[in-house]
Amino acid sequence: MNDSIKSASIISESFTPKPLWALKAGDVAPDGSGPVDLDSLPGKKWVEGSPTTTMAANKIYIESEKGEIMKGLLHGPAAMACAPDGNTWIADTLNSRILSVPDKGSSKVIIDLSAVRAEAGLKRLPLPIDIAFGGEGFKKAPEKTLPADYTVWIADASNNCVLSFSISGKFLGAIHSSGKSGDSGSFRQINRIHCDALGRLFVEDLSQSITLCFTAEKSYYLSYKITSAAVDRFGNIHQILYDDNVMERHIAVYDENGNPLEVLATIKASEPIQYVRPVGFDSKGRLHVTWDTASGRFYQAFAQDGTPSVIRMADAVAEGMDMTTPEWVLPDGSIRTVKATARGIVVLEILPALK
Repeated sequence: MNDSIKSASIISESFTPKPLWALKAGDVAPDGSGPVDLDSLPGKKWVEGSPTTTMAANKIYIESEKGEIMKGLLHGPAAMACAPDGNTWIADTLNSRILSVPDKGSSKVIIDLSAVRAEAGLKRLPLPIDIAFGGEGFKKAPEKTLPADYTVWIADASNNCVLSFSISGKFLGAIHSSGKSGDSGSFRQINRIHCDALGRLFVEDLSQSITLCFTAEKSYYLSYKITSAAVDRFGNIHQILYDDNVMERHIAVYDENGNPLEVLATIKASEPIQYVRPVGFDSKGRLHVTWDTASGRFYQAFAQDGTPSVIRMADAVAEGMDMTTPEWVLPDGSIRTVKATARGIVVLEILPALK
């Protein structure tokens, strides 16, 4: 890190999260007919019109590929990710399914993970906890787009494996683990997963505090003692480092083999930092990081040379914006999160696009 590059310490703006769109299960006919009880939706303020407005225009329901309404309520969505093509992928965890949702709400692709249980060789119903994107198509893809053949990777905590699908929902394969320490390529407690531009997969194992690396062909080749990190398009690993100074955190960069490269930048706060984590990368390759202090939640981005953005602060999301709330970065640098109930979810924009 260049000593002249310092983490910005001035908060430029404070933002109030705003609802963007909602997704509701099972209570609206396919043609959108019939009023909806807007009081049941956390995002009711986003809906235009009076409380008797129907949802036909906004398509707030889950529609399968056959045009049918999916039975069953949303249950425990635990992971969300936005692909660079704009689709939001949602792990409806306790229903063992994955939803692909365009930017205004109606689900286009639904992957029923229970339907591939036999084909994938799974002993239990899948429990999806994280989503990543990769595949051969990344090699030719511009920074801001993905080709039609990118792969969707799903971390399955129930079976301790990683499942892969095409964007149309076709099952492509799985990476299984023996769960035994010492076995080559074995992970015991799968957590987050990452993928780079070459289609290499990085699997974090909380139990062993290691990350295991697999080729695009699903072959294990390396592991290293780095977790709770973010992986950029080139396979470089970015991890938050702690020291005795509770007012600072350092961002260390390692190559795809886990070898240290540099300290990219330092996060500087005016109060003790209570919690910090990398959120992800935008289309310009900037790493977005969030941290909490007693005053609230803060966000900052760092360019590939360590140059920091201004610090942005977000008001807390009512009833549950805490360290377990999933957040993700869009290609334009905006930050989103989700509020979930048993009946549906509402996607919130925490921060607008970063210039």
